[in-house]
Amino acid sequence: MSRKIGFYFNNLERAFQMLFSEEFATHDNTLTVDAIEVITDEELPPVNANQVAAMVYGVMNKQLELDSIITKYLRNWTIQRLPSVNLNLLRLAVYELTFGESEKFPGVTINNIVELAKKYGDDKSYKFVNAVLDSYYKNELKK
Repeated sequence: MSRKIGFYFNNLERAFQMLFSEEFATHDNTLTVDAIEVITDEELPPVNANQVAAMVYGVMNKQLELDSIITKYLRNWTIQRLPSVNLNLLRLAVYELTFGESEKFPGVTINNIVELAKKYGDDKSYKFVNAVLDSYYKNELKK
């Protein structure tokens, strides 16, 4: 894995952790770059706090739009039934693919999100997340 891609993975992972965290979920948009650096675990790889903050705020600010996009690609599921891990990973991925800086390399984003689903989800999470993102990519981004 190239160093730049590995660093991007670290940023995605930290953003996911913050979005998933119940403590952060009650936070009222007062996250700062300094707070990200304080919240981070010293045992985890380093991140770019500015990029993590942009991802977290982006997902929070566009949550309704992201959920609407995700809903279009769910089969036999509703967004309310999704496990939190899957939902937060999908929100982060769709945000990055649609509004973030990953439009040049969507495969990297999708692969990294699938790897996070393997790490944090159950045995079926990564397949589900991959299927939704693949469908979204093929129908919306690959045009």
